[in-house]
Amino acid sequence: MLKIEFGFGVGLDQNGNIIPEVVREAAIAGIRSRAVELFGGVTLTPTKGDWKDLDTGSVFSEEGRTLFVIVDPVSLFPHWSDATLEDRISGLARDIKEALNQKAVYVTRYPVQSALY
Repeated sequence: MLKIEFGFGVGLDQNGNIIPEVVREAAIAGIRSRAVELFGGVTLTPTKGDWKDLDTGSVFSEEGRTLFVIVDPVSLFPHWSDATLEDRISGLARDIKEALNQKAVYVTRYPVQSALY
């Protein structure tokens, strides 16, 4: 099993401008739907973080989200290739960046032991 986490800001865009609530909520709903479509399920948790604009040196503090999915490409999605998984990961990261006008999305992946009971 593989856990894939996508970390992204939802308070400010890449220019440090406030993302209006209606835009933010619509974007998050679309991101969740896309993650379910790509990976079969999703968990989304609120976060609080800081980031530094490397061009200006300004530091910003904002609300964020960590979206994670658990996949087993071997047994759950036997038709997936490694390239298919990479395409899905990079595609969702790109979708998040576009939906919230972000410069980057932090993606972490690591093996986990997981089971449904």
